[in-house]
Amino acid sequence: SSLAGTLGLGKLVVLYDSNNISIEGNTDIAFREDVGRRYEAYGWQVLNIADGNDIDAIEAAIEAAKAETTKPSIIIVKNQIGFGCPAKQGKASAHGEPLGAENVLAMKENLGWKTEPAFYVPDEVYTNMNEHLEKGGAKEAAWNELFSAYEKSYPELASEYTKWMSGEIDKEALLNNEELWSFDKEMATRDSSGIMINRLAALIPNFIGGSADLAPSNKTYMAGKGDFSAEDRSGQNLHFGVREHAMAAIANAMYAHGGLKVFCATFFVFSDYM
Repeated sequence: SSLAGTLGLGKLVVLYDSNNISIEGNTDIAFREDVGRRYEAYGWQVLNIADGNDIDAIEAAIEAAKAETTKPSIIIVKNQIGFGCPAKQGKASAHGEPLGAENVLAMKENLGWKTEPAFYVPDEVYTNMNEHLEKGGAKEAAWNELFSAYEKSYPELASEYTKWMSGEIDKEALLNNEELWSFDKEMATRDSSGIMINRLAALIPNFIGGSADLAPSNKTYMAGKGDFSAEDRSGQNLHFGVREHAMAAIANAMYAHGGLKVFCATFFVFSDYM
């Protein structure tokens, strides 16, 4: 499995958990590729950690990854699944089965962890978390102060921003709008869909989307709304290229972030690529 995050502006660092275990047994039964060599072939920086318990080595690797500014980095960390549990450590059963009360107790005793209370959280965790809460609270207060000043200077834009970020739309303009839902003849669904997309684009200012290189075919292009690009951020038509999976990831991320009403499209036969 992998966990990706951005560490530093524009810098991608992936931590790859290499424990050689799947639910059915050792990964060798189905997966024998050299992950490090594959990522080297992609042009990534590849760093290796021999022991996932070596926190200092992991921290040093992350710093080394951040220092490499010309390529993304993957840190391959060797781990033992179920580490610390005498009966389960390094075994597939630690992946697909619960440890059980006896094994949890044995693991705590083996690792020198408090057995009572059942869910013990050290005071250091609370102290560290409270520090982050204070920093986060200060950043939020600074943002609120900034937005308050913006609201006074640009009340109309601030109101529109608030509506966009809350997900509000003018439901009356959509529901009680006979013209929006009116079609005067039968047509292919991609044609009626294209008409609806353009009608919605005229009513929803933060509507944005596109298709994986299929807009002329599945009628997803919004007329007069421009093309989004590095040079023109005001365009509402997104061109993803022949990349259904990337398109779905981008659209889902935009939706999760909020602020924009996003759609994407492809042919039904290509939907499994998403």
